[in-house]
Amino acid sequence: MKKLTTLLLALAAVSCSSDFTVEAPKGAAIEFENIFVENSTRATALTKENIQDFSVYGFVESGEKQGQIFDNTRIYRAGEQFKYDIEQYWIGGAQYYFTAIAPYQDAKWTYTAKNAAEGTIEFDNSAAAASQDLIFAYVKPEKTPANIESKPDPVSFNFRHLLSRVKFSFTNGFAADSNITLEVSGVKITNTAASGSITVSEGTFGDWTTSGDMTIVFGDAALENQSSLMNAGAAAKSDNYFLIPAARTYTVEFIVTLYQAGVKFGPYNHAVNVT
Repeated sequence: MKKLTTLLLALAAVSCSSDFTVEAPKGAAIEFENIFVENSTRATALTKENIQDFSVYGFVESGEKQGQIFDNTRIYRAGEQFKYDIEQYWIGGAQYYFTAIAPYQDAKWTYTAKNAAEGTIEFDNSAAAASQDLIFAYVKPEKTPANIESKPDPVSFNFRHLLSRVKFSFTNGFAADSNITLEVSGVKITNTAASGSITVSEGTFGDWTTSGDMTIVFGDAALENQSSLMNAGAAAKSDNYFLIPAARTYTVEFIVTLYQAGVKFGPYNHAVNVT
């Protein structure tokens, strides 16, 4: 009986438990800031001023093992900073890789990551109605130190545009004393790529592989004051749309209506092949 009591006491002793909490490293959360978009003056395009959110894919590597910590994660503007919902942390002695793509909202692209540094973007310009910009950035920060003693620098992205922004400008070449004004309407371009894919590797791009055809209707050309009539030397411009850059022969079509002393002539249909 004494031996049994001793055994029960021993079992009771080893069954006692304690709770331990491993705290997240203070100040070591991965942050994103200093967002830059090249050619930020492009009208209707995404810029560092108007970008509200973007998608991030992130990988961590130690030795020969890679793991994904961000998978199409939304990074959104919060005042002057960019935030995301569930924090990820820098770990000492690790290599990180980050890929960013925008837009995030109503995106007509998909990204398939082959590994930390390589992947394929597929874009549907037809579904985007040629009105959606597409920008991409890749960064591979320095490997973190074995012991993180100070807050690592935030991740900065330098976005590049992957599409061509296109508009058309028309100039009245008649002499000033000819009393002729022009009106341009029905501007469109045919044989543009409906969709395409492009491979990316460590921030460098291959050529677009395209499929399908689509016609983009630019509509009427207008002066900055929205007048439809061009006096001598005046230029009217169409709206802006986006094309997948590809080696194709395009056909630009438009209609010119001519007015001499207020008398209407035309319309005259034009079609020009461009590469």
